Amino acid sequence: MNTTLGLAGLFDPATERGYPKQSGDFGQTLYTWGFDSGPYLVLLFFGPSNLRDTVGLGVDLFTTPPGPLLQSHAGLVAGFVVGTVDGVDLRSRNIETLDEIKASALDYYSHLKSIVQQRREAQLREGRGLAGEPQELSDPESPTQGPLP
Repeated sequence: MNTTLGLAGLFDPATERGYPKQSGDFGQTLYTWGFDSGPYLVLLFFGPSNLRDTVGLGVDLFTTPPGPLLQSHAGLVAGFVVGTVDGVDLRSRNIETLDEIKASALDYYSHLKSIVQQRREAQLREGRGLAGEPQELSDPESPTQGPLP
């Protein structure tokens, strides 16, 4: 509905008509198709990710409006700019939380990696309709790597 009535997704008439909002990305599609997450990566401007979601991000950058609506090189640049601004905006909205994690963690990198991976797993479960399942959280700084109490 948003693709046709919403001018290729620029507008959201589906929500106005009472349909539930759906979020998703191509990384979730690749997960559904059985692709493994691959190595953990930290991308400039886009933040923490993994190989599967990086490929998904690349597809999303080139297929998210306004990119497909513009001709030739302008569409490529527009998609990259929109994605970069979204990444910078996400960091700016979470800067206080990141500062708290940095101040309290013994190993900031491994702690942030664990948080990002657990959040992404929750998003993937939600995308498959399994959001209600409890998830055991693990502490990356614990010597036993066991679940938190």
